[in-house]
Amino acid sequence: VDTLASTCGPGTFAGGLGVLPRLAGAPPDLSLAALLRYLVPAASIAFIAALETLLAAKVVDDASPAGAAARTSPDVSIAAMAGGNALSAALGGFGGCGLIPQTVLNAQSGGRARLSAAAYSLSLAAFVVFAARLVGAVPLPCLAGVMATVGAATVQWAPTVSALRDIAAFRRLPEATALLVASVVCFRFDMAAGIVLGAVTERALRRALPRRLGGGGA
Repeated sequence: VDTLASTCGPGTFAGGLGVLPRLAGAPPDLSLAALLRYLVPAASIAFIAALETLLAAKVVDDASPAGAAARTSPDVSIAAMAGGNALSAALGGFGGCGLIPQTVLNAQSGGRARLSAAAYSLSLAAFVVFAARLVGAVPLPCLAGVMATVGAATVQWAPTVSALRDIAAFRRLPEATALLVASVVCFRFDMAAGIVLGAVTERALRRALPRRLGGGGA
């Protein structure tokens, strides 16, 4: 059975203190030509990362007890993501964002405060340094099973079923069309473009269609 190490190579899961980041290497190219070349990809990635982070924050708020005030701050979430990405880039790493599956797992494990997020980060770093070989020995089918389980736990089934019923009855045509447009564009072209086109499609149809089809017209 293939494992993570056999798929990615044993060096990926070597572990040890040598994997810790350090300030080294050539300085980045900050010329105008390089900045213009990276502007569009960077804006696209930042847009998607911001959406994912805000959605992860919403998952935390939705998991809060009924009647409780919002537990997250969108401004703080985005600022923390930006600061973390800047530090990662300075150390030679790549960017990241708040992820919904990890957020769901944290909440279902009892995490309710900022300490749980810090514990998750420190645990991840400890696994990278001290238990990387154990992680590399995980079989791919087991990883797929974990991802499928977490994905199923992420779905809000009751609202999803209700939305599908409304779509089947042509009561939410703007949302259904936007979902189709976003899915096709994200799959065939670009994720950021798909999200934007989906949102624009939904707004345009909501203004144009009558209320019986989910729009705001007469």
